[in-house]
Amino acid sequence: MELNDRLRWLDIDDLIFLTMKLDGQSFRAIGKKLNITQAAVSIRKSKIENYLEIELFTRDGRDLKLTEQGERLAKSCRYSLMSLNAGSREFQPIV
Repeated sequence: MELNDRLRWLDIDDLIFLTMKLDGQSFRAIGKKLNITQAAVSIRKSKIENYLEIELFTRDGRDLKLTEQGERLAKSCRYSLMSLNAGSREFQPIV
């Protein structure tokens, strides 16, 4: 399966995770936002990398930083989330 096909299967929480990591957030902060444990955030990171078959993170001391590919993907995720948010404002609730 091509990378573009695999990207289609990322869920919104994956997009939020990558965007928050782009902003320099810790796994603990990301877990709090997604309402999951820090361990679950680490598992999500591994799941995304394994599924996409690309290295998105590199270790920098005790921290994990996005690789160049990871940064590009996270920026695309941010754009996707912004588009979803903008699109949702176009709909009016049914009263």
